[in-house]
Amino acid sequence: MGDFFRFLATQDCDLTLTTLESLFRRSDNQFSIRVEAAAPNAGELLYGSSVVADIEINRPGEQVFDEDIIDLIEMLEGIDESGDRVVARLGEVRLMVALQLTEEGHASYDQIDPLWNCLFETCDGILQVDDEGYYDSEGVVLALD
Repeated sequence: MGDFFRFLATQDCDLTLTTLESLFRRSDNQFSIRVEAAAPNAGELLYGSSVVADIEINRPGEQVFDEDIIDLIEMLEGIDESGDRVVARLGEVRLMVALQLTEEGHASYDQIDPLWNCLFETCDGILQVDDEGYYDSEGVVLALD
């Protein structure tokens, strides 16, 4: 399991950190998000009082979003037909929820894992996990191990 996860919504989703917090609390009411005052699209994901991840929402036209999409596409070039399908979906991404686990997040991954289902139920998209691959709501789309 990698440290970095990106939920890549391929439809317009009206997600903010506040709406994400509400969504995650439906899975488990111990989740909360402490939003950074200087950057309202970034914050810390907490489970109880433990910071389990840094979380950020990025959109097309923002430097982080554009650079991440380019990097993800470059990593998949020439892999196979599954890689080509993922590249096509990456071209459709409208919003990225990036999550980087803390050490505590690795230790409590069982609490974090259900969050992806919440996102899949809310927005069509794919989940990218560093050093692992791509997933959709049905399971593995492309394994990179």
